[in-house]
Amino acid sequence: MYRFNKRIYKHKTRYISLIIICVIIIGLIVYFIIFLSHPKVIIHQSQAVVKYYSAPSSPNQTINEPDFTFSLPKTWRTVTIHSSLYKMFQFQSDNSSDVLDIYQTVIPVNMAVNRELSVQAAGSSILLNGTVSTNCINFTKTNPNTLATVTSARWQGVNFLCDSGNYERDVVGTGSTAGVNTVVLQSPSLGTQQFFFTFTSYSVQPNFNVFYQVLNSFRLK
Repeated sequence: MYRFNKRIYKHKTRYISLIIICVIIIGLIVYFIIFLSHPKVIIHQSQAVVKYYSAPSSPNQTINEPDFTFSLPKTWRTVTIHSSLYKMFQFQSDNSSDVLDIYQTVIPVNMAVNRELSVQAAGSSILLNGTVSTNCINFTKTNPNTLATVTSARWQGVNFLCDSGNYERDVVGTGSTAGVNTVVLQSPSLGTQQFFFTFTSYSVQPNFNVFYQVLNSFRLK
């Protein structure tokens, strides 16, 4: 409806516009109040800590005898031998689970062992020809009609005596082509010297790494 040259809803339209504007302003005020009351959270990640661990190692000791030297773990000790038919040296691990015997000059060539390690001379030092064998009863033929407890055996070109009568033991002996239980070294000061090494393990799972260490580090003076 119109009055003369005027619209009758002009004021109502203005009121509605003002209400909409007020609602928008109030909405913005409420939004900013809520936003400002909850500040933005910034997450800081701490720097990663890196640590380096070295594998535990067993410190070694140098055994210094009158005619030779070699290396052993520090946990091993020297055993004093009061009486023997041979010139020998003995060493034991801290729990006595392993025993090292070294025979010099006079060799027990009739001694039988359960495992064999083939070695060869390299002047005043020793070279290993492979690793320790399995128990010799695994590759040695025995005569079932005899009661022999010692059997001739051969491992990696080396002859030795197999202790077939005590096959449950773990006694390792060294040998070379120079003879049964014998390796011949050349000392710069002493000349020719014969040696025989045995390593006895009483452990359920024998570890022969110490034996390898001894032989690899062995030097005549």
